[in-house]
This record gives sequence, structure tokens and C-alpha cells, in this order.
Amino acid sequence: MPLPPTTASAARRADVGALALVGGLAVWTALVAGGGEGRSAPVLLLLAGLVAAVLLGRRLAGWPGLVPKALASAIAGAFALTYPGLLGAGGAPTGYANSNATLAAVGVVAAVASARQAPAGRERQAWTAVAATLVVATLLTRSTAGIAVLALAGALLLLATWSRWPPVVAVGGAVATSLVLGLSVLLAVDDSAPLAGSDVVRVELWSAAVDLAREEPVRGLGPGAFEARNPVTQDADLRWVHHEYLELAVELGGVGVVLVVALGLAVLARLALAGGDGTTAAAAVTIVAVHGTVDHVWHAPALLLVSALLVGGATVWRTGQRPPSVAEVPPERT
Repeated sequence: MPLPPTTASAARRADVGALALVGGLAVWTALVAGGGEGRSAPVLLLLAGLVAAVLLGRRLAGWPGLVPKALASAIAGAFALTYPGLLGAGGAPTGYANSNATLAAVGVVAAVASARQAPAGRERQAWTAVAATLVVATLLTRSTAGIAVLALAGALLLLATWSRWPPVVAVGGAVATSLVLGLSVLLAVDDSAPLAGSDVVRVELWSAAVDLAREEPVRGLGPGAFEARNPVTQDADLRWVHHEYLELAVELGGVGVVLVVALGLAVLARLALAGGDGTTAAAAVTIVAVHGTVDHVWHAPALLLVSALLVGGATVWRTGQRPPSVAEVPPERT
């Protein structure tokens, strides 16, 4: 439904701000981080892909419900076609159990949205079955963090329904990410803290990332630097930090971390302004953002791209809610 003028203006500013942050992050990654050295091409391609995915999601939003239905179907199909890959630590479709769990969790919220939008009857039952199947897929990965973030997203969606205040998903996602990020950074800085012994290798990687980040705290050591200089192990399965924010601190420096966090907050703010249309995408962004505080799930581009598609589908400017700067608005077809 159309947004009130003040909300539409705020949404437009959020769009412009998010795009500016993407541009700033691209320039920083390519020209400044690590003195302009490092493997910046994959990061730049990912940023371009995310912008394209948002734009595609907005285009596909012309068909109500298409984006979550297509994504839920695609994710469920990927697990079915690659089964029993999700049972293994390095199995398909993403090549990593924790990333598989994150992908399945995003599929769950997309399938739940599809079920809620479907008319009562067989169609709703079918999407409910897809959601249940993807919940089982999440459990089969045996990823503790993946299961936890799915439970968090489900709790936020239920809270939004109960409170009748849809922005609670985006706000709760930002709060939850901040809390988990703070705890994980505490473990990285002080590896004698409680829970540090629960995953020794992971905490060692986090501590090593903190030490490397101190070498160039502002501009970082350049994209790909942690993999090249990993002081903990040469095991290819452990070549990344297992903590996306700490890896950003090492490779893109403090400025890179600020840009990425600001971009995430801008996206959640835009989804909060979208009201009920933004809850599914906000839940997906929360899943990916929180899981990134304890693992390297962002290194599976599919997770970020499907979330970007949901964001695009939830933030399209519909007739009557375009900002005043747009000269012409085509009439809505009925």
C-alpha cells in the first residue's frame, strides 16, 4: 500500500544512503584498503551483484508474492537436487554446513511468507509443507548457529504478529546482531573469557584476526589478507576468520567495518519503513547478519544474493508512494 509522504521521504533517503554506502565501500575496497593492494575484484563483483539483485527484486515485485515463492522453491529445489549434501560438513549446495543452514533458514522465512500470502486451501498447505521441509533441512545440517538464527528470526516474526508492529523485526534484528557481535568480539579480545573454550580453533582464529587488525587499524591489510597471512593454520577449510566482521577489520580496516555496519543498518531501516512488506526480508537479513558474527557464511555469495532479492521485493516503490522528485508515475493497472 502507498506510504505516507513523510515515510516516503524517509524511505527515499534510506535508499540514497544505502546506495552511497555501497559506492563508498567499493571505492574504499578498490583504492584505499591495504594501500590499494589485495584481491578486491571478488568484493566489487559481489557489491555489483547485490545492487543488481535488489533492482531485480523490485522489478519482480510487480507480481505480488513472486519473489519469496521463487526463492523458497529454488532453495528447496537446491537441497533436493544435491541431497544428501546437506548432511556433510562440506556438502552441497554451498560447500559448508553452516552456510547450508543459513540458506535453509532464509528459505524457511520465504516459504512462511508465501504461505501467509496464499489463499486458504491446498496452496497454503503446500507452502507450509515447504517451510516445514526447510526447517528439517536446517536441523539436518547440525549447525548450532544456523538453528539458533532461525529460531531468532521466527521469534521476531511472531513478535511482529503479536504486537502488530512490523518494524520490530528490523529493530530486533539490529539489536540482536549488536549483542552477538559484542560478545564474539569480547571472546576474540579476551580468549580467557567464559565460553572461549567451547570452540578453541574458532576463538584462536578470532584472536589472530584481532592481532592482525591492529597492524593497520584504519585502512586494513587489503582484501584476502587474512587468508594469505593466517597465523593459526594452513588448513584450507580454516583459511577464513569464521567471523565476517573481524575479517573485515583485518582486510578493510575500521573504516570498512563502519561502512558495512552502516549499510546493514540502512537496509534494516529501509525495511522498517516498508512496514508489513519488509518483515520477511528483515528476518532474512537478520539471519545472515547474526550468523556472520560467528562464522564465514558471507563467503557463500548465494546467501547475500537471495537476501538482496528479498530486500528488493520488499522495498519497491509502488504507485502513489514514489518520492516527489520522480516526474512521472505510470498508472497502476487493475
